[in-house]
Amino acid sequence: MKTKTRTTKKHQQTRTRNRTQKIRVLRIPMLAKYAHTLPTSGQELTQAEREADPLFRKEGRFFELKEYPAGVVRESCDVYGIQPDGSRRLLAKFRKAVLPADACQKAYDALYKVAQLWTDNRGAAAGMLNLRHVPGHVGSVVKRGKFRVFYKSAVDGKAKKSNTGNEVRSNIIGYYDRPDRNALRGGEKMHGPPCRQTAFTRDEVSKWRACQPLIRAVDRQFAKLVPDRYRAQMARCRLTPKFQIGDTAFSTITVNYNYRTALHKDAGDLDEGFGNLVVLEKNKVTGGADNSQTWAYDGGYLGFPRYGVCIDVRHGDFLAMDVHEWHGNTKMICTCPSGPKCRDDSHFGRMSLVFYLRKKMAECAR
Repeated sequence: MKTKTRTTKKHQQTRTRNRTQKIRVLRIPMLAKYAHTLPTSGQELTQAEREADPLFRKEGRFFELKEYPAGVVRESCDVYGIQPDGSRRLLAKFRKAVLPADACQKAYDALYKVAQLWTDNRGAAAGMLNLRHVPGHVGSVVKRGKFRVFYKSAVDGKAKKSNTGNEVRSNIIGYYDRPDRNALRGGEKMHGPPCRQTAFTRDEVSKWRACQPLIRAVDRQFAKLVPDRYRAQMARCRLTPKFQIGDTAFSTITVNYNYRTALHKDAGDLDEGFGNLVVLEKNKVTGGADNSQTWAYDGGYLGFPRYGVCIDVRHGDFLAMDVHEWHGNTKMICTCPSGPKCRDDSHFGRMSLVFYLRKKMAECAR
């Protein structure tokens, strides 16, 4: 005999409210000084066309909060940028507190150690070259660029064929569509597969498994909020199941820690897809990988300077965003008693995860 589930009037009202709740829609025009006719998705630009964009000259620069006159988005909403011809372009879909707390906790604990590793290959996103922020093995400068430097080793004084940039805490997990750059010998690439597992995914099996609930939760939000981009990305992802993260539309995740990005566009991910961003905060997880006393932080907003708007993505939120539009972060400010004067970023922990599909993965289907 089947038992009927009793639904109270209160539960019915709650379900109705959840179904009919309207998400705020923001339509934001370009700031006049950055107005520019943007290319269609996947359109290849010439160097002259890229340089015609007013924001091209700002690449690698940090934008401050005062440069976002449209303000900070802190509630669930859809954000569209209004183009010069009056059409609209999806910038972001933001949802507050939609990711499971236990999945966030497990992922933070699993990724804490790898998130502390430093890298020097983030280009413009790490900001304009600052010799105080390059690796310690860099000696005298041979040739200096905007974001990279060729150098002589501080150890043996020999000129190196490789170059380097500002160090930041940023690493990749999952799969990648380029050979391991550590597999270099005398400046020559060692022969190896163009697509590969990352070291974390290969070596930290239990930790990688602990990340799966959060990865699946992010995938569900992506499918729900941006279905057309999701379908395009999933179709491409399934061409290379060996380099697909489970049954999701992702091949790769970038793990950042207390990393304020300068103005940049993401490169290497699928043009027809969409970026997915999640933030995990040290003071919001209990015990686990790092149970030291911590403070919260303010700032770290994800901003789109062309439209003068930024978004406050916090622990457990989900953001689908156009990573091919210029973007960057505002400064993170510690909430300890020293406030804005605090220079110790170990007081707080902002781990940001970016989920995407590397576009050259399809070449490994051959």
